[in-house]
Amino acid sequence: MDRITAHPDVMVGKPTIRGMPITVEQLFKALANGITTDQLLDDYPELEKEDIRAALLYASQLVDEERIYKDSQILHWWAADQQRTSFTYVFPTREKRKA
Repeated sequence: MDRITAHPDVMVGKPTIRGMPITVEQLFKALANGITTDQLLDDYPELEKEDIRAALLYASQLVDEERIYKDSQILHWWAADQQRTSFTYVFPTREKRKA
């Protein structure tokens, strides 16, 4: 996944497309607002279709790692996460009370 890069001096360290000042976030916001892939490629001639595919794969991998745990599982999760090199934040959810 060498098309998605992050560097502190480029776009405040956000994931970008090949080090260009085009963030993955910008691409997703444009797509979510109805901009087509072809329109993106016209607006940003330096982009390639493979860049957009790489951004989608990048996002899918991030979502794949997301987990929601019950309160009782947080301590177990935290202990297991201490051996990882990256940090993942999980916010416990509370079950809705029945009226």
